[in-house]
Amino acid sequence: IFSQKHEYYQFLIEISDMGCKENNIRIRDTAREILDLVPVDNHIKVALINCIGSPKSTSEENFTRLKNFYFHASPTQMLYNLKTTFIKLVPALPTTNELNEIDAIYVRFLNAGGLICLLNILTHKQLTEQCDIKTRKSIYLIIFYMLKRFLIILGFYQLKTTNSSIDNESLDQILSLIPMSTIFVGDHHPSVLIEKRIAILLYQHMEDYPIPKNSFLQYNHIIDFMRLIWCLASNNKQISCDVNLKNDFNLIHQTFKQENINPNEQFFLNDYSDEDTESQLACRECLELLCLSISLVPSSVEQLLKENFFEYFLIDLILYCHYPIIRHTASEQILILTTRCSQGQTENLLKYLIDKQFQIFNKYSNNLKIYSSYSSDFFFLLCRLLTFAYQNQILPLNIEQQLDDEILWLKNIQLPIDDNLLRGHLNLARDLLQFQISERKHFYGIDQLLIQQIIEQFLFPASTLLYQFRSIKQNNLLKQTNDNDDYELKEPSTPFCQTPISISAAFDLLVILGTNCIENLKLIDKYITDLFYSAPDSNLTEWDFSLPIGSRSNESFVGLKNAGATCYMNSVLQQLFMIQPLR
Repeated sequence: IFSQKHEYYQFLIEISDMGCKENNIRIRDTAREILDLVPVDNHIKVALINCIGSPKSTSEENFTRLKNFYFHASPTQMLYNLKTTFIKLVPALPTTNELNEIDAIYVRFLNAGGLICLLNILTHKQLTEQCDIKTRKSIYLIIFYMLKRFLIILGFYQLKTTNSSIDNESLDQILSLIPMSTIFVGDHHPSVLIEKRIAILLYQHMEDYPIPKNSFLQYNHIIDFMRLIWCLASNNKQISCDVNLKNDFNLIHQTFKQENINPNEQFFLNDYSDEDTESQLACRECLELLCLSISLVPSSVEQLLKENFFEYFLIDLILYCHYPIIRHTASEQILILTTRCSQGQTENLLKYLIDKQFQIFNKYSNNLKIYSSYSSDFFFLLCRLLTFAYQNQILPLNIEQQLDDEILWLKNIQLPIDDNLLRGHLNLARDLLQFQISERKHFYGIDQLLIQQIIEQFLFPASTLLYQFRSIKQNNLLKQTNDNDDYELKEPSTPFCQTPISISAAFDLLVILGTNCIENLKLIDKYITDLFYSAPDSNLTEWDFSLPIGSRSNESFVGLKNAGATCYMNSVLQQLFMIQPLR
């Protein structure tokens, strides 16, 4: 019924707008849910096509129509128009005929300046003055979805039109990491990426349908994306998003970490409202968009390294942010930016990031304790960057001092300790030891008693105590003494590593200490043997299964030690037999 007349759609849009003005969340969201359920309004689809598809109009006239289509509308109408645009650009299962229509829409939309129109919406006053925060975040999310698609197309387009090998290499690498839509033209034709296909069309028709110069991203657009990410990642319930959008970056940083943490609160992964969920989705999309945007703007990495706020932006997202999914996405995108699309600034960016993260240990060590439950992605990024530096023979600054500080931290650890913090420091010590020669590993492992401490305090305090008890008892028997005090088995201390992830990190640290250092390896072997092998094992000379006839061959096939495993072997053979090519 609703899909029969345009007036019915307008009624729902007006109801939703009324809910926004009256701050009635239920009315606003219910009306929008109905709009999402019914088919797209044909009137809006025709209006969109008329904005970009008029054959007699110039690109400037089409741009004016697009601006009116998006800007001269109520908040809900703007959101609905953007959703309609997205549906036209990204249909679910397009047919061959629809693909040609989609190609034409993309080409004409870009030619009409649609990309710059979408970018302008993000910073337009109407969006901040008239839209409530929920509507604004919904608009952000839809625009980010579309912008990612358009920027991928521009990426392939720039690969064909530019000659800079460094910029093209970064762009090519980031494009290879982004999931894209694939279509199958026919049985005898290979699959084609839709974005690449459209970029080829734009290149072929660049004289008839040129992309306006202002549609290509500039450095200021990257700054706008960073500001939006900062605002969307905040858990601030007191200061509105409007204020953060206008504030200085340093002021945003100061309020961000204060408003995004309550050390005493119990944190639950599912304790989010719908608005929080949409904020996280929008922020994740914009983070991926930021990495792609930096690849599209030459020398942007070099400029960002000169910005004072860049380090605050990075640390806020990977350490102080309230949402784990945003922290994880941010660390992944920063790693991709550094290792894949740094525009020839890999070494500078790598040293910059590692240095800024180490400053958290040196200057703001108390912050790391306060935000310890948030620190897993901070350590994840730092360790991955150190591994990348080691693999590419890049030596970070003050690596020896940082390793000494880590060993000192591990030697002075006290319970209780947050598991994320413990695992992070163990992994960090492991990756810093990669840069050390065998003599330095010997110094830390044996001279500094690090191996002994890890085994006796971090991993196996109970086994160590039991071994010491047995050793004392055996010595007393040999000396034929009877000291009752020595026979008392004391209560073992609690191991520092009490979860699988921290235990694994401690074992990894032992592995790196024993790598290329034979003395450390012998000591680790001695500890493990003493703790878990009370008597020397004799060599295996006889199997439990013997052949009923004849002597046992020294070669070829032998019987199973556990004859009961035969049924499992038969089961596997039966499963393999049912696979036709293997018969």
